[in-house]
Amino acid sequence: MRLRHVEVFHAIKRSGSISRAADLLCISQPAVSQALKHAELQLGFKLFRLDRGRLQPTPEADMLASAVEKVFQDLDAVQQVAMNLRRGATGRMRIGCLPALGLNLLPLAIVGYRKRYPRTTIEIGTRHSADLYRSLLMHEFDLGVGFETEDRESAPAGLEAVTLGYCDLVYIDRADRRSGERSRPAMRLKDIDLDRFLAVSTEPSSTALATAFEQQGMTFAPVLQIQTSYVAKALVSVGGGCAIVDEFTARAASAAPIVVRKLAPAIRLRVNVYRSAFHPTAESVNHLTPYLEQAFRTLSGEPGAG
Repeated sequence: MRLRHVEVFHAIKRSGSISRAADLLCISQPAVSQALKHAELQLGFKLFRLDRGRLQPTPEADMLASAVEKVFQDLDAVQQVAMNLRRGATGRMRIGCLPALGLNLLPLAIVGYRKRYPRTTIEIGTRHSADLYRSLLMHEFDLGVGFETEDRESAPAGLEAVTLGYCDLVYIDRADRRSGERSRPAMRLKDIDLDRFLAVSTEPSSTALATAFEQQGMTFAPVLQIQTSYVAKALVSVGGGCAIVDEFTARAASAAPIVVRKLAPAIRLRVNVYRSAFHPTAESVNHLTPYLEQAFRTLSGEPGAG
């Protein structure tokens, strides 16, 4: 069925007659009749039968009805986006981020953005790095926020990246009476109790950490590997071990007090904003980037952060 056939089918089903369907569509009755005949010819079965002066849908038409309703719901969504654009809003924006950056960086940016652009429809999803890149290339997201190793300046193939700044990996452990200060001197990798060590196994943290261990002549063999940094932090907070996570995760609220220590030497990640190099960038995406930059400055404690 062509879109015109779908429109005619929907109008006849709603109104029950050719004449009223023509009025709904603002076309002539012969045009409605012709479109209906053409649709039935292509489908190979009847859509309506005349019963007591009113067109009644056939069983096949009833089965088509739910799919047709979905088409019209999608059209309504398109009209809503167009209305938002006409009113000066910025339509719909789909954002993907790493789970760690969904704890504080992205929420802080979204709050600021929505104060300025309250009519924008925003959809947020979390992905690990490889899935985030794939989703951006498939245009499932308009923009992505993620980590990259400090030494990698180029974006993955097909993507463009802007670096917001840098994020340290930090050592965390559960606080107890012997911990004293919540923040302690820098931790050296060789001083970590590897029997208690929980590793975040997702990129790029795992690569950066494995490289650091190798550079210090150590074997990277954690007793437990976890895909999500805040799950590692949750385990640490209940006494499940110690871990190295990004500082955004470490700073997020925790059910139990934890000790946060810098690493010596430091291990840093880039915090990047990604977008596809193959799809045009909507203005809504361009408008969000300054709010991400401001949120990063706020969380990093940089001068000028509001």
